[in-house]
Amino acid sequence: MGINLMYGFAVPGIDNAGHIGGAITGAILAVGIMIGLRLSPQASKPAFKALPWLIFVIISAVFLMLWFNLRHQVGL
Repeated sequence: MGINLMYGFAVPGIDNAGHIGGAITGAILAVGIMIGLRLSPQASKPAFKALPWLIFVIISAVFLMLWFNLRHQVGL
């Protein structure tokens, strides 16, 4: 992550907002999942263990839809 930020500051035309936003989002999700796992009495159930993967799939699907939408608007 540090290398990407340094590269973004060194090379013109790279927006570090995406790198910083991704780092913040990842940290928030990680802390939220860890707290949820610690506080839940259902943490040992298989369905609850699948929750981080479900969150990952949902976030990936949203970003994929945004990427396809952006490509369509640009005309690629």
